[in-house]
Amino acid sequence: MGIWCEPFGVLTDGRKIERWTMERGGARVSVITYGAAIQELTVPDQGKRMIDVVTGFDTAGEYEKSRLHFGATIGRCCNRIRGGRFFIGGTGYQLSLNSPPHHIHGGYCGMDRKVWSAETEGEDLVMTCRCADQEEGYPGNLDVNVRFVFQDHSLCIQYTAMSDKDTLCSLTNHTYFNLNGYGDGTAVLHDIRIPAEFYVPMDKEGIPLGYIRQVRDTVYDMRTCGVIGVINHIPDPPSACYLPDGRGMRSHAVLCGDKSKIVLRVRSTMPALQYYTGYLIPEGTRGKQGAVYGPCQGICLETQFVPDAVNHRAFACPILHRGERYRQETQYIFQSMGESNESG
Repeated sequence: MGIWCEPFGVLTDGRKIERWTMERGGARVSVITYGAAIQELTVPDQGKRMIDVVTGFDTAGEYEKSRLHFGATIGRCCNRIRGGRFFIGGTGYQLSLNSPPHHIHGGYCGMDRKVWSAETEGEDLVMTCRCADQEEGYPGNLDVNVRFVFQDHSLCIQYTAMSDKDTLCSLTNHTYFNLNGYGDGTAVLHDIRIPAEFYVPMDKEGIPLGYIRQVRDTVYDMRTCGVIGVINHIPDPPSACYLPDGRGMRSHAVLCGDKSKIVLRVRSTMPALQYYTGYLIPEGTRGKQGAVYGPCQGICLETQFVPDAVNHRAFACPILHRGERYRQETQYIFQSMGESNESG
């Protein structure tokens, strides 16, 4: 059991990056100060072999060059905003269009591109950053605090934030999970279950159409455990936004490694889950320890608000009012299939 810090390289502008590691009972998680990104997450498989289940890189320079957001904290508003345009209280705001013609993941220099401050509080790791007023077009100075709590083979991420002006805030983590181990081939042979009766239809650019639909009798129905590649008719996998059943802290997804038999349970207070099969990972992407990544070699389960929710009355809105405190929490709970009550 312990927590420690070590150097993780230097960015092109000379800023030094650190890697903070927490270890509990042989399991280990490492988070780097560039993007507050999860760089390693090692847990035991069914045979008690320790496996690192997240994609990533070995150096700060590789993270700086990449646009894949491996493991990164995303904000101040994750996912897409149509045309980068929104209104708060009758005032219009224009954001940077870093994914023309739309805005995505906080812009050119979102939280995933920032160097965060880090400190320990007891056995927890706490990272903080500030997004300045008008940065990427957003109003308000937004102070963000992300607490990583690691224990009993579970990782809990607690997000808090406050702004001095009304603004948008929807934070998530963009880890790509391969429960067989990073670089160990496709992840679409994993079993998955998403307990959601409804999903949000989107256009070809990933923008919601403004209404919800039942998943029943569609390719989006993942309420019963099944193999990802079969359910989604790979090689044309969807990226989909689900509205998990219930309210408050509840199940968002269950993922099971087909080889490792590691079971990942994702629970969150967030209103939606963005499910993405990683099909846009370029073939031949060089990763940790010489691993070579390609399409569908990591599954993203991003707990968040619905994309472009600020422009749709049908969805919970990510407006954070001046002086209010943003609070959300997501839990990643790891078990082996023998310890679990269900296979996925």
